[in-house]
Amino acid sequence: SRENVDFLWQLIEPFAAYGFGRAHAASYAVVAYQTAYLKANYPASYMCSVLSAESDDLEKLTEIVHECERMGIRVLPPHVNESLEKFSVVKDENGKEDIRFGLSAIKNVGAHITEMIIKERSAGGPFTSLSEVLRRVPDKDLNKKSLESMVKCGAMDMWGDRGTLLANVERMLVFAREATQQSESNQGSLFGLMGVPAATLKLQLAPLAEIADKLKWEKELIGLYISSHPFADFAIALKGVYKEIVSIEAEPAGSYVAVCGLISEAKKKWTKNRDAMMTAKIEDLTGSVEIMVFPKTFEKTEAVWELHKCICMIARRGSDPGDNKLFIEQAMTLTPENIQEAKDMIVNFKPRSNNYKFFKREKQEQDSPQPTYSAVSEVPCFSITIALPPDASADAKIKLKSILETNSGSTRVYISVVANGQRRIVETGITVGWKPEVEDLVTELFGSTCVQKS
Repeated sequence: SRENVDFLWQLIEPFAAYGFGRAHAASYAVVAYQTAYLKANYPASYMCSVLSAESDDLEKLTEIVHECERMGIRVLPPHVNESLEKFSVVKDENGKEDIRFGLSAIKNVGAHITEMIIKERSAGGPFTSLSEVLRRVPDKDLNKKSLESMVKCGAMDMWGDRGTLLANVERMLVFAREATQQSESNQGSLFGLMGVPAATLKLQLAPLAEIADKLKWEKELIGLYISSHPFADFAIALKGVYKEIVSIEAEPAGSYVAVCGLISEAKKKWTKNRDAMMTAKIEDLTGSVEIMVFPKTFEKTEAVWELHKCICMIARRGSDPGDNKLFIEQAMTLTPENIQEAKDMIVNFKPRSNNYKFFKREKQEQDSPQPTYSAVSEVPCFSITIALPPDASADAKIKLKSILETNSGSTRVYISVVANGQRRIVETGITVGWKPEVEDLVTELFGSTCVQKS
């Protein structure tokens, strides 16, 4: 039918902006097959290569590490005895392959000291103790800064707790200097020829490092949380209630989403009227997203925006395609004690205003029920987008509104309309109980291809 052809053309037309011939497409298909084969048959090696290729992009690294976890591949912190310069595949005691961060990923550990450690390990075998590392790598670049950085990110965890090792860094440096001096004085001496046993390093007791400190150090020195994530426990407690950041892009422009995560960046700003507002970056276990808190919302939630705190928020996606910023409507700090309060905030949220623009009628229609917001936990499967043809009549729109409002439920509804020659998606704020009989009523009005499920 003409209606179906028009709808199909509206899908094809945007592709003209980036299309290519069959030879080009076939080449892409071959590369896609090759990479899929490698990922399926050599998962650890493949993901290790992907991590290495994207090592300069922390946001992509976060997504790739999340994908590794999904595939059952652990991404481990740097290790003095196992790490190479960059990411490498290692095997555990059962022969299972994991991925290990490289030493060059550690801030303050330069290329030279990385090369010296790997070279010494290759020549003399793995280091058996902390004393051995300090004796066998007598390099000026193994200084306080590099030693502290390796300890903080977990590269020496096999020889003690990070808190204890960090408190003994000065003793380590003194031991390293004395070991170097002893080695130089023993060369060709009677004691050297007799093979007098080398001294061992004795560490003083010190408080153990808290998990929060370990995570903070990892983020500071590697750019990622490795041992765990400050948001990890909340992610389990709120599973199914909020949207993971990696999946937000699939949500329609202008839609509302429930997002939870850690405040990794925050910057207070002022409008021309000297009203305070906030821009920030939120990260969960899957990625990060930029947010904006406008003055009215900021005034109500100012205490929430504390760096490195975990929060729960309701946000609206930007209306323009490709705009991935979130605009905050509500927000609260997360604590182990207020999980239920956070769930209630998500489930009971109502948008400040509705988007019934395509349903505009006479004045008597203004008393329509306010739209409701549905929590992700109540919409486990999909949302519905109904594509209205350009010539849809006012009567058909009124009937559609009636159908949707008399079948309330938990599936969110969006309307695709043509305005100024461009098709755009509008959020209705309505949630319906989407059943086959409801779909039949809608397709009767606008054709069998008007409904898209996501």
